[in-house]
Amino acid sequence: GQIIIAILFVLLIVATYIYFERLFAIKAASKIDANFMNQIKDHVSNGKIDSAQMLCAQANSPVSRLIG
Repeated sequence: GQIIIAILFVLLIVATYIYFERLFAIKAASKIDANFMNQIKDHVSNGKIDSAQMLCAQANSPVSRLIG
């Protein structure tokens, strides 16, 4: 019986670690840079699509990968 409880305890620790690691990763990825979005909006409204794509390629964020 003690072996099963020990295994369950180890699995609880692993699941808790995975939960918090993913929580922090998603929080970090969901931050939106307002300055980046304003720059993209300015490029697109001025008809400079190539500049907007280049800006997306240079930025390393989930939003830039989604837009670019």
